[in-house]
Parts: sequence; C-alpha cells; structure tokens
Amino acid sequence: MDVFPSATKTEFFQRVGVDTPSFTVSPERVAEDIIKAVEKKRKTVYASFFLKALSLFGPLPLKA
Repeated sequence: MDVFPSATKTEFFQRVGVDTPSFTVSPERVAEDIIKAVEKKRKTVYASFFLKALSLFGPLPLKA
C-alpha cells in the first residue's frame, strides 16, 4: 500500500526549526484513512484533499 500523508501535524517541524504549515493533517486522520483503505482493499491512501485532487491528474510519482 502506498500512503501519501501530506504534511502531518507532529513535532517534526519544531525539531527542524521551521513553522508548521497550515495545511497539516493530524496523525489520527492519517491512521483513520489507512484503516479505511485497508477495509476497502485500496492500494493507495491520500490523507489530504490537496493530494487527492492532484491524483485526479494521474498517479503521483514514487521515489524510494
């Protein structure tokens, strides 16, 4: 499963010394979206509206 959580509201931004973006999603929201995707047997999870909208133009590129 591919998970695209977007910017997640965690301590990451504070630790690297930058402001938390206004478009963050909560870790709970990401977890809920993953659980729903597993239940519906989806292969991809987009936890933000912005990424969901971008996916309409085609698959997002993955880099490992």
